Amino acid sequence: MTRFIFYALLSLGMGVMKSILVGAIVFLLFGSLLIAISPISEGYETLPNSRYTTHSLIRINNDTDFATQAASEGWPGDGSLNNPYIILDLEIDAQGEGDVIFIGNTTSYFLIENCYLYNASSHSSPYFQGAGIMLYNVTNATVKNNKILDSNYGILVSDSNGDVLNNNTCSSNTYGIYLSHSNNTSMANNNCTSNKLQNIYMAYSDRNTVYNNTGTKGNYGLYLAYSSGNVIEKNTFYSNIYNGIYMGHSDSNAVRNNTCANNNIGIRLSYSDSNDIYNNNCSFNTNYGIRLGQSHGNTIDSNTYLNNSVGMYIASSWNNEISNNTCKNNNDGIYLTYGGGNDIYNNNCSFNTNYGIRLAGQSNTNTVRNNTCKGNDNGIYLDSSTGTVIENNTCTNNNDGIRLGHSNRSVVSHNDLTNNNLYGIYAGNSYNNTIENNNLSLNVNGIHMGASEYNVMENNTCFMDSNSGIYFYSSSDNNVIVNNTFIGDNNGIYIEYSNDTMMENNTILNNGNDGIYLLHTRRNVIKNSTISSNGKHGIDLRYSTGNRIENNIISDNSLQGIYLGISSYNRVLDNLLVNNHGYGVYASGSSNLNIIYNNTFYYNRGSGDTYDSLYRQAYDAGSDNSWNSTTGIGNYWRGWANNNDTNDMNSDGIVDWPYLINGTAGSRDFRPLTNTTYLIPPLAPQNLNATSGDGYVNLSWEASRGQGSTPITQYRIYRNGTLIASVPASQLWYNDTSVVNGVNYTYHVTAVNSVGESEKSNEVSCTPNGAIPELSWFVIIAAIALAFSVTMRKRKK
Repeated sequence: MTRFIFYALLSLGMGVMKSILVGAIVFLLFGSLLIAISPISEGYETLPNSRYTTHSLIRINNDTDFATQAASEGWPGDGSLNNPYIILDLEIDAQGEGDVIFIGNTTSYFLIENCYLYNASSHSSPYFQGAGIMLYNVTNATVKNNKILDSNYGILVSDSNGDVLNNNTCSSNTYGIYLSHSNNTSMANNNCTSNKLQNIYMAYSDRNTVYNNTGTKGNYGLYLAYSSGNVIEKNTFYSNIYNGIYMGHSDSNAVRNNTCANNNIGIRLSYSDSNDIYNNNCSFNTNYGIRLGQSHGNTIDSNTYLNNSVGMYIASSWNNEISNNTCKNNNDGIYLTYGGGNDIYNNNCSFNTNYGIRLAGQSNTNTVRNNTCKGNDNGIYLDSSTGTVIENNTCTNNNDGIRLGHSNRSVVSHNDLTNNNLYGIYAGNSYNNTIENNNLSLNVNGIHMGASEYNVMENNTCFMDSNSGIYFYSSSDNNVIVNNTFIGDNNGIYIEYSNDTMMENNTILNNGNDGIYLLHTRRNVIKNSTISSNGKHGIDLRYSTGNRIENNIISDNSLQGIYLGISSYNRVLDNLLVNNHGYGVYASGSSNLNIIYNNTFYYNRGSGDTYDSLYRQAYDAGSDNSWNSTTGIGNYWRGWANNNDTNDMNSDGIVDWPYLINGTAGSRDFRPLTNTTYLIPPLAPQNLNATSGDGYVNLSWEASRGQGSTPITQYRIYRNGTLIASVPASQLWYNDTSVVNGVNYTYHVTAVNSVGESEKSNEVSCTPNGAIPELSWFVIIAAIALAFSVTMRKRKK
């Protein structure tokens, strides 16, 4: 027992020692990391007295004064380029007086290095401003490796040119480094921390270089006013109360490769034009990564904006180029308001809470192109804006891919809008927009419109949208849907409570419910479209009045070609209705005063080339529907027109007796046509079957239910999708001997007439083999009997 307790304590002790050791390692690693990334400790480190020489305030007012004081102080140098004056290793406490070191009106070369300067606060104009170092009207100065604390200004440079400020620490001053009316200054590797107003301030100062400096915990990291032609590069500005970089009335500056994080705003431009903002990281700012106000012609390229309220906020700004930026995990990626002529392209605006890109508040004539917007609430949102071009964007996995609200005369084209949770494109209260050449796939609705008028939807592809390819509701009137393709949606086009829509030249195939569904609509036109193989009706009208359905090909739909449900005063004319599983046209009860004429009915509801009263092709349970026009034109009914050779005795093109329509209305087509302008290929051959043996596959099939407009001339045989043979119309079999035993083959057959080729028959697969065929008992007994007979004859001989 004692030994057990000893080993338990030993084990516990080892565990504690391991924990202590791991904790120490973690502390050393992360402690070193924190020291590495934390700012210099604001100038309060203990400074060994031996490092500095205590000195009084320095005042130099011209080159002669400099030479005299240098000689008196024993400072090295003669003020030339290769032998500058050197002020080195001084500690000066201003004790509330004016500048610690003032040098003015000089052209001499000099160096202020490794000095510790503090407590300058009083002002006495025009020169002394309470600066650690003040340079006034100075050229050729170098100021480096100094520590300047607790003053009005750390370093103040005024009316000077060509100076160098490097590796200085300016902390706990009112301003860290301050340039006024000073040009061609090089400012690098300075640390400006916890200065009360601006860490670095530049006013009326041009062509300066600000490189690799740090500005933190002030009101501003860098404040630039009325300054142009500066290069601001590889600086770090973070944890400032207002802005990392502020530019006011400052033009033609280059702001590159800076980090502006944890500020209120990362970079802010106000009344600043033609600046180049490139490759900066503006992340984790409280409000904006970058904000432009009244700023024009800027280039904002290849920046990163992460986890801000808004990545890029652009207000009342014109003609800016905004490209190749990454805006992720913000509330809004790019937000543009009251600005025009901006070009927003090649940006990645993904996983933002609200909008990838939002244009709002009269943001007119902008271009939004080639952007990626993924995983936002709205990928691109156009709000109360006019004349925008939205093209070639990829918007996936948002709620809405592109959303238009109260926006007019814009063009939405060539966008890829895929797998959005609600709509590929949503338009509400929006007018005169063009939506064209977009790919809309796997959304709830491809295009969804509410209370939007005079819009044109052209050449779009809507594929496998779970509700509708296009959905209109709530007085979305006078729109045009032309040359679009709808494949595999739940409904191709769904329109309710909306009127005067022109639907023309659309292809609507293989949708789960209806090709086109109209509910409570009026005066719409459906024209020149192909509407085939849909899960319910080709065209379904409910409570709809005064619509015109004209010159469409409506075929192979699972229910009716055209369904008129409680719909009146509609005209159905010049359509081709082929091989719909239900009726070609079905008029339900209370469907009144519709006119249905000059349509061509082929093979609907199982009918064939020969008339059979069990397979009539239309149904009418309404009242006062007319199946021929007042001008005496009825419809072409295949089978009825071919009923016999004497059905048009007077050769007027009208069958001499009417065609009876199924249904309670007792309707008839009193003027059925003997001929049609629609010529069609045959239906597919039926019941293809295959048997195989040693080196062959034998195919057989049944003739097509309908031969089409002209007789079948041949059948074509396809093996593995390749045509291998053709046989005459009289031959319903083919023996394929160009096969290899053990290989599986797939076959289908088509029928051909003078118009064209049918759809393919059912497919069959078969594998030829060389096995000995099984013998029946009859064959076996016959063989035995034959052998016995031969033996007996031999014995007789």
